[in-house]
Amino acid sequence: MLKELITVAVNDYKQLLKNKQWMAIVIFLFFIVCISLSVYRVVIYMSDFNMFLDPAVDAKFFGKDPITTWTNNSYSPFFYSVMSIFSPFARWFAVILWSLISILSLMVVYSITKFFFPSLKTKHYVYVFLVICTGLVDNFQLGQCNILILALMMLSIYYAYHKKHISSALWIGFASAFKLVPAILFANFFLRKKYSTVALGTLFAILFTMITPIFFYSFNSTGDYLTSWFNAVLFPLASGDEMVTTTYSFCHTNQSLDGFLGRHFADYGINNYQIIPDLGIYYLVSPETFKLITLSLKALFLLLISFLSIKLKNNNRESIYISSAFFIYGILIISPVAWVNYYVLIIPLLFVFVSSLNYANKLIKGLFIGGAILMLSDVDPVLQSLSLHTIGGLFIFVATYITILKRIKKHPLN
Repeated sequence: MLKELITVAVNDYKQLLKNKQWMAIVIFLFFIVCISLSVYRVVIYMSDFNMFLDPAVDAKFFGKDPITTWTNNSYSPFFYSVMSIFSPFARWFAVILWSLISILSLMVVYSITKFFFPSLKTKHYVYVFLVICTGLVDNFQLGQCNILILALMMLSIYYAYHKKHISSALWIGFASAFKLVPAILFANFFLRKKYSTVALGTLFAILFTMITPIFFYSFNSTGDYLTSWFNAVLFPLASGDEMVTTTYSFCHTNQSLDGFLGRHFADYGINNYQIIPDLGIYYLVSPETFKLITLSLKALFLLLISFLSIKLKNNNRESIYISSAFFIYGILIISPVAWVNYYVLIIPLLFVFVSSLNYANKLIKGLFIGGAILMLSDVDPVLQSLSLHTIGGLFIFVATYITILKRIKKHPLN
């Protein structure tokens, strides 16, 4: 089925090349530019891809703990096991292969979306592309893995709809072991009574995390790396405590809820970003209060998207895609860190909105467009310190949420 999905995307591109050659050429040139930027960044050593491969090489060939040696990452030993596959190649060639995987991943996302929303027209895909184009560029130039993560989650949703529970569980298990945050989809599958996917997916995630690294490292090294990751990342994340690794901060590139609140309602923004005015309340927010506020807001957000998932309880095509899109967006809210390049995860939510344009009034469309403009404008550290991606994403979330509720009321999807 994976081959069929890629074939659908290839055939549609050929058709586009035949009917709208200029658009096909623009898409081709866009990805050529993206790949060129990825090579340029990796060669001058200003790429996240380098930060993926260096710990992978150190762990595999020099016995260095990737968690304690490279504290600016929070990835599991399984992640570094997978990335070590690219270590034999020159970096420029490895990042080209990595970029091609991202392009294939986008093709999968496209084909799955087309399956769930067959009524979407070319203009709808253009709308989504325009909103997320800078986010795509950022992912490619940094050599990030978020497009791949999105494709893995979409594959799990696709197979779950077709009641292929083992395949669905395999993809979400792999994604969760690779980058942990996709585990939020387990909540959606549980609410949709996909209990086999939840159980098997959890098992696969554990096996990938605990067993696979043994085939890349020694048994003792695997144990040490896993212990470091549990103590530095997994346990603090589960308990709501601050992670030991240095990825967690309120820096302007962190466009999560934590980053937004930390910059605007704690002393971090006052001390580090002079353009942010004193809101008059930052000195009242102690670390304990800040933790309580963030946990409460995240819980409220989970309740909102869970409510919508329950409203869309039947497993028809659109319902499962829509509820999953909200949970995937939830990664940006629930995770303590959501860099700007994470926002490619909003792609399914964008498709949900454009598929329901007829149910959105002018005010809602204006809110959505405003959110899109904020995200597209957020290309400078000064602007990012104002959390434009966070605010823009929330505008899009609210617009889409209200639109779907109106759609359910007028024409139930169940």
